[in-house]
Amino acid sequence: MKRVDTRGLACPEPVILTKKALNDENHVVTMLDSDTARENLLKLGKSLGCEMALKDCGGYLEISFFKGDKPEDLSVENNDPLTTKNIAYVFNKSTMGDKSEKLGSILIKSLIYTLSQMDQTPQSLVFYNEGVKLTCSKSEVLDDLRLLISKGTRIVSCGTCLNFFELSDDLKVGEVSNMYEIVEIMESSEKTITI
Repeated sequence: MKRVDTRGLACPEPVILTKKALNDENHVVTMLDSDTARENLLKLGKSLGCEMALKDCGGYLEISFFKGDKPEDLSVENNDPLTTKNIAYVFNKSTMGDKSEKLGSILIKSLIYTLSQMDQTPQSLVFYNEGVKLTCSKSEVLDDLRLLISKGTRIVSCGTCLNFFELSDDLKVGEVSNMYEIVEIMESSEKTITI
């Protein structure tokens, strides 16, 4: 077992240090002290197929990661493997196809609606370049994206892209992400589909 102290470190350091430790150990305990680190580390563990246990240590948290079976006496995050399938959809524009913007807008709405109605939803939707506009206030697919989140799909938008289009304060659904995390999502997915 290896202990990793990430208290006081800004993301993505807790994720990077924990992932490095998990390359060498089957059981890693990470100490952390921020909600952002907690969410990102739980996502890391899920993406790596780890069993996880949370412990409140008063002033900081510990997350135990197990690459094999966990001890029976530890409580584990409830991750239902039947809710999502390990597919990432990547959206680099706010329409689908190239010939007609009007038709492309109709198609993208239809695609996202269809994804939201499936029994098994994708594990992740990644939005970058003009695709980030789909997660902002003028988007016509916000309700479907929120439904996907409620079914377990993770939705991330590139922070650099939001800044470029001056939409940083306009994000309405999902979370702001960075290129490191986006690459991790695509690499850890069994299949990546670019729209």
